[in-house]
Amino acid sequence: MRSLSLSAGRSRLAVVDSDERLTVYELARQRERRQEKQEDDKADGARRRRAEVKEAKEERRDEGLTADGGRVLFAEPHVSEVAFSDEAEDTLAFSGRGFLSIKTADFPAHAQSSQGAVIGFVGSKVCSPSPSFQNPTCINRSPPPSTQTFSFP
Repeated sequence: MRSLSLSAGRSRLAVVDSDERLTVYELARQRERRQEKQEDDKADGARRRRAEVKEAKEERRDEGLTADGGRVLFAEPHVSEVAFSDEAEDTLAFSGRGFLSIKTADFPAHAQSSQGAVIGFVGSKVCSPSPSFQNPTCINRSPPPSTQTFSFP
């Protein structure tokens, strides 16, 4: 693995593997896992339970879920570094091959040219040091203020 990042709410994990492939997982909640275990304990017979587990794993595989109940949310090739935003649970920055990209929820990633590697994402600033660019990149997450004024009678 080249890079890992856990979202602020600990519900998502971003992994960059050695093949420069970014994969973002939605993690199963601990409470859900405990409930599943309690239900498993109540199941009749070990053989019946093994058959149910095998069937569930096959269904999860078909639905894009991981073995522990997580779900693949997003994948992107040619990524070297990744960092989740410390404020927005579903926003992350990633870099690779001369680009810095920002992705929020299910929207397409926005890419811009940048030579640095992402090392952090704090508020609206993406930390991406490089020899020629010493300051963090600022990301505007809201539309510019309107210059139009309204008057009401």
